[in-house]
Amino acid sequence: MYMAKYGPKTNVLCFPLKSVHLLSKKLIVKRFKYTVPIEDEKNMRCLGGNKTISPEDVEFKLAQLREFTNSLKDRIHNIELVNSNSHQSNDRPLISENSRSDNVTKSISVTDEVETNKLSELIHSSFSEKINHLVPKVIRERVADDSVLEKNVLDKSHMNWAPIIDRLYTSEKRLTSITSKEFSVWLRCTVKYLPFHSILYLDEMLLEQIGGDVVKFDTNMYECIFNNLGNLKPNSSGQESIVDDKVILKMKELLERYDNSLKIIEERRTKRQGPLLRAPKMTQAILNNCLKYSTKCSSYNNMESFITRFKDNYEISLNKQNLTTVIQFYSKKKMIKQAWNTFDTMKFLSTKHFPDILTYNTMLQICEKEKNFPRALDLFQEIQDHNIKPTTNTYIIMARVLATSSSNTVVSEGKSNSLRLLGWKYLHELQEKNLHRHKNDELNLFLSMMALSAYDGDIELSRALYYLFIGKKYRNLCANWKGNILLDQDKIWKSVLMPEMLNYLMLAYARFDPNNLPVLSGYEKGIALRRRFLREFNSSSRIDDTNKAVKFKLPFLPINDLNLVAQILAESNAIWGFNLENGGTYDTLTSTIETVQETIKKLAQSFHLFAQESKDLNDFKFKIMYEVTKMQRESINVNVFNKISLYTYLTIPINLKQQKEFLRRLTNFTFQQHEFEAVIKRLYESYRNLSLSDQIVQNSNSDEVKSVSEIEGKGSLNVRIDDIWYITSLRCKIMMDTSLYELVMKAAIEFQNEDLAKKTWNDRGRFRTTVPFLKMDQRVRITEDQKFARLMVDFFTKQGKYSDALSIVLSSKNRFNWTYPMVKNLHQALEAIEDKNSVEILLDVVNKKSHARAIKWDDQELTI
Repeated sequence: MYMAKYGPKTNVLCFPLKSVHLLSKKLIVKRFKYTVPIEDEKNMRCLGGNKTISPEDVEFKLAQLREFTNSLKDRIHNIELVNSNSHQSNDRPLISENSRSDNVTKSISVTDEVETNKLSELIHSSFSEKINHLVPKVIRERVADDSVLEKNVLDKSHMNWAPIIDRLYTSEKRLTSITSKEFSVWLRCTVKYLPFHSILYLDEMLLEQIGGDVVKFDTNMYECIFNNLGNLKPNSSGQESIVDDKVILKMKELLERYDNSLKIIEERRTKRQGPLLRAPKMTQAILNNCLKYSTKCSSYNNMESFITRFKDNYEISLNKQNLTTVIQFYSKKKMIKQAWNTFDTMKFLSTKHFPDILTYNTMLQICEKEKNFPRALDLFQEIQDHNIKPTTNTYIIMARVLATSSSNTVVSEGKSNSLRLLGWKYLHELQEKNLHRHKNDELNLFLSMMALSAYDGDIELSRALYYLFIGKKYRNLCANWKGNILLDQDKIWKSVLMPEMLNYLMLAYARFDPNNLPVLSGYEKGIALRRRFLREFNSSSRIDDTNKAVKFKLPFLPINDLNLVAQILAESNAIWGFNLENGGTYDTLTSTIETVQETIKKLAQSFHLFAQESKDLNDFKFKIMYEVTKMQRESINVNVFNKISLYTYLTIPINLKQQKEFLRRLTNFTFQQHEFEAVIKRLYESYRNLSLSDQIVQNSNSDEVKSVSEIEGKGSLNVRIDDIWYITSLRCKIMMDTSLYELVMKAAIEFQNEDLAKKTWNDRGRFRTTVPFLKMDQRVRITEDQKFARLMVDFFTKQGKYSDALSIVLSSKNRFNWTYPMVKNLHQALEAIEDKNSVEILLDVVNKKSHARAIKWDDQELTI
């Protein structure tokens, strides 16, 4: 599946060069002949024949070539050192016991020096040609540092123009006196992905180049600036409207500049002053960059403003690319109906506006969010009917749509296995077509396979896919790491570990069923594909265990077939902790109050200062939360530790019917908002009246937390060590929200735990009074309350307390829209005990016919 940086015939780790140097063909062949083993040399002869060379073989040969280039560079460097030393010692007499040997050495040295000079000239000329091709000569002269150009622009896959723009900004001439057409083309097509400050520098230099005359600010300049602005990421995404966003303001400023230039040109034409100038044109590309950034900001107002402005002022309507961007915006904002309406409009506007494969892929992603596999199948058929060529991502998205749709028996219409089987067949078809793959396609392919295997409960395949992908990413990152690999393990693991992969692996554990057979084991292609991944996983894990140079290991149990509940729980805990602690580089999850005494002491001092400096309780709470967030980022992989992955992790013991393990995980990784606020209030009141001298004990030999524990007996000045420890433990906890409360109620239903259900009911009631809940939209609050009420009805129904379940329905009949699927279990239970009166009352509420019987029921309750 992948090829590590270690060749099959060598244990040498091959590091890629920072820059590529062109060598003479004769020199490469001469050296290459002696470095390639005989078996590999026979394989190399196939390059000229008809035999197909696998990508792994090509990668191995390239690795050997890189190794040879490295050794050649070292040889050149050593020869230069020898030559410099010989020049410095020319005035010293040389005494040699063997003059013949000295003469031979001298002749070899001269020959090496001549070859080195020729090679250096060749490398320098090749470098100059590449630089001149990428950067205009005048720009290169003003940068005046080829090392900066070599470092930032030679590698086209990692080009970085920001240092060059910044260096031009500090140069003497900047961009003045440059008017060539070559410069404009370079500016528009090459300079990309600048940070915001570099964009401002470039805009200032361009205005300076044209002498501040905005009329001369041409289309290429506008497109370059807008293209770089559109590629930026907003600082505060997810808001409804970002009025003061610096990028949006800069875009509007540029549009105002454009409008002013049009007015100036019109005035000059009217007064016939100076030569007639051609006005710059506003383009679709500029509009698309405005819409693209507005989409990232989730700003509907800005998007509508740009569309209206371009249509009314510049007579530029939305084209295919712009409409696709609008659909992506609707998808991000979950405005599904508007997205489908826009998509249908594109199909009937004109042939120029007809959706392309990018638009269809966007709609397939919406189908994935909706779990709407019938619509996805229709879209794929449309692609084929209109002779639109699917991309690799098209097949991958189709597989993920079918995987997510198979998670629910109602959505999948009872055909979950059939949907997953069809998803695998799309991936087989992708493999047969061998389409061109982009940079992120490999990740998306692994995610789609992980989704299919996870929803299928195929733990063996999910473990193999997870190990192979994470292992390959880890080795590639280590091979290109510029720092100390051993000291930077936490940074490396933080970049390697992925929340999506972890969530799918946890999902596979949660859907474990020893009686189910994997879908792939039902047909020949599936058997071959599954066997190949498992075989590669087993061989890779053995290599990683024996080869000390790799230093890669995941905490999987040394068992190929997990078939016991205890094994599932143990391995899921190990993988969870490994991910949260950045590859096991921290011991945050296993820390106790005794092991973090020094941390508690520092926090006690900090809290005292916070309390004295804070204006009120809210200010004190803000400072403590900032400190907790800081601790969390230092010791926890916050990218992996999110509500989605935690939800899946908590689902595992529920599905495996392990109540004790569920409560342990819930306690260790969640906290209640009202409990947190109570602790904050106690700390604030205590520290406000507590002097620093009473809190801190100066004796270095005393217990680290003695000062804190001693204060427990001081009456009103009671700073409990438990409260400080509670704040410390928040670094590995997530606040309970409506979705987690629903999950806990589902656990109470599964375990038939009445105490847990009552506690969850009370805790959620307190949560409804907190700021996070009150900030939610009213419609969202009603929807979340209805979901929880439905779970309570199911709990009381399963407990046999039908009166309590019916009371919940009747007490909320004016607030919630109760439908039959929501009370189906209660209705069937009432029918089973032949309680016709309650059945009629329940159906009256569901059918919205009359509230008379409901009122009668209320009277009965009051009488009782």
